[in-house]
Amino acid sequence: MVDVTVQGRYGDPLSVGSGLGGRGSYEGWRLLRLPEGNLTLRGEPYGTLTFPISRLVALSMEPIHGNVTELPAGDLRLQVLDDKVIGIPPRLVYWFRRDLEAGTLTVVLTDQQVFTGKLVEVPRVSINVNVGGKDQSIPLERVVAMQRTLPGANLGTVTNRGF
Repeated sequence: MVDVTVQGRYGDPLSVGSGLGGRGSYEGWRLLRLPEGNLTLRGEPYGTLTFPISRLVALSMEPIHGNVTELPAGDLRLQVLDDKVIGIPPRLVYWFRRDLEAGTLTVVLTDQQVFTGKLVEVPRVSINVNVGGKDQSIPLERVVAMQRTLPGANLGTVTNRGF
């Protein structure tokens, strides 16, 4: 059995390392053992809950499903070649997925062009999302995946990397 540890805090990308010296993102890894200690959750309507990790039976990350009501201005800056950086406005994005560990981004535009490269800059803006009739503002730097439904009444859905 390989000893696997989890590092980070709420809002950080989940980073795992193994006793074999390997590192990877949360994708493709199974957590064999959590470190000892307490887990604290904060949110509505329960406020703050703290309990021993030994009582934890399951932990999963669920995406936020909702209607994007407004796409922000600004450009996702993506290095596609050694000497070429492009700017992509979020309004042109049909689908994107970030690899947080590698620092890369794959983007499919509404005209079906596909770009993959090193993510140079995420604009400090937020995506406005209506989830169950309640409006939320999610910072774009916390979004790891987004898919828009085209054509349609809504602008898309987002996946938040928080728990």
